[in-house]
Amino acid sequence: MKTAKTVKILSLVLISTLLFSIFSGCSFTRMFSGPQEKEFSKSGFTITLTDEFSESDSSTMTALYSSQEYVVAVLKEEFTLLEQAGIDPNISETEYAQIVLTNNSIEGSPTTEDGLVTISYQMEANGKNMSYWGVAKKGSDAFWLVQFVCESDIFEESKPQFVEWAQTITIE
Repeated sequence: MKTAKTVKILSLVLISTLLFSIFSGCSFTRMFSGPQEKEFSKSGFTITLTDEFSESDSSTMTALYSSQEYVVAVLKEEFTLLEQAGIDPNISETEYAQIVLTNNSIEGSPTTEDGLVTISYQMEANGKNMSYWGVAKKGSDAFWLVQFVCESDIFEESKPQFVEWAQTITIE
């Protein structure tokens, strides 16, 4: 008798969960599969992140994507604007990354990791210690700086994911 009652309760819970997932627009498998890859594109730039990200408007960045834990900030600096500032557009990604560090009074030097020219630094923002891991890319008409940002206490565990996302970047 007790077993039949337990089976009834479990069946009701399962049916309720299934109905909830159907009516909330989620499939049963989606509930347990985690975030899905999602491609974002803007102004000749494309990156694959996850569906946990959404695009935000920014007056200072070319593109801005954020999730609960991360921000991906994208800046396109056209060669013509760099030339007006006295910077030769024929420089390398590494030289561009060094200019970014110098112009923003950030100590350090660019490094090459997994074939990516990167910069890394920490800064306080809104009372929180934040870590920034940036990737410099050179396109046909501009340099691109893509910065992956998170709270410093989760940076080390997040960095492999940043590298994975950075390797999906394509520039027209």
